[in-house]
Amino acid sequence: MMSGFDLRVVDVPGNARLLSPHVPLPPLNDFRSAIAAALEEPLDGEPLTTLLRPNTRVAVVLDDFSLPVPPMSHDCRREMLEVVLSKIHQAGIPTNRTTVLVANGLSRQWRPTELVEILGEQSQPIICHDAESQAQLARLGEEPEGPIELNRAVVEADVVIHLNVVSLPLMAGLFGLVSGTAGYRTAR
Repeated sequence: MMSGFDLRVVDVPGNARLLSPHVPLPPLNDFRSAIAAALEEPLDGEPLTTLLRPNTRVAVVLDDFSLPVPPMSHDCRREMLEVVLSKIHQAGIPTNRTTVLVANGLSRQWRPTELVEILGEQSQPIICHDAESQAQLARLGEEPEGPIELNRAVVEADVVIHLNVVSLPLMAGLFGLVSGTAGYRTAR
């Protein structure tokens, strides 16, 4: 049995019931086409191309690469990012109106060489969220416990595209986006 990073040998009683995960879906034959189709035919909302105009400010947010644990043998966020950036460039949006942000929250920032190793060389610069940089943060409000601050690129964007790999139920939805782009005082 896996226990964290360890493999443990355990004696299981004869009447134990083994719960196994569902059989995984078969791999997609053409992953890039499936990504493009998902962007053009979302389950809810408008297709991405209808949201993009040449003057649109876009934030593409990638979840922190430290999840899932153990890491995937192939991180699909590279292909996801390439297809999304291609759609953005096809819409005529200049690179200075697009921010690619790694939502690493309070975790350490990824080095440029690590980002290239995971995502390959990209047409767009990739930055990591810095929870302590006041220049990167925009204050949205005040609460008795402290300020509400998120990354400025997300707050000022007209369109936010969140590229997320769901490895835990907690990571489904906006948790990774909000916790990954919050300032340290907000996270505290």
